[in-house]
Amino acid sequence: MNLSQMLFSHVTPLSEYQPMREERKKLHKMEYEITINVRRHSDTIDKYRAAWKEGEVWLSTMEIERRLGMTKTSCANTLKRWLTDYNLLERRPIGKKYNPKVGYEWKWIE
Repeated sequence: MNLSQMLFSHVTPLSEYQPMREERKKLHKMEYEITINVRRHSDTIDKYRAAWKEGEVWLSTMEIERRLGMTKTSCANTLKRWLTDYNLLERRPIGKKYNPKVGYEWKWIE
């Protein structure tokens, strides 16, 4: 079909009927009325706390990632958020000054 035949062909309009979408309810609360976000947050904190096997010691970001089986720089943003928003961690540079190649050491406050 060339362009002129396509332009002169008859077009059937679409019908006005549109089927209603099935409503799916989002799961916001789990058992005992705990929100899913709170549950995930507490599970993640437990997972990260398990990386500190020796107790209250300073661990580097790379060591935490290695113990959790994560790739490089995958947990840095989570640790930074817990430092600034939740005050769960302490942070200090490895060495006397901060070096981005080496990074930070982390320790739980509690």
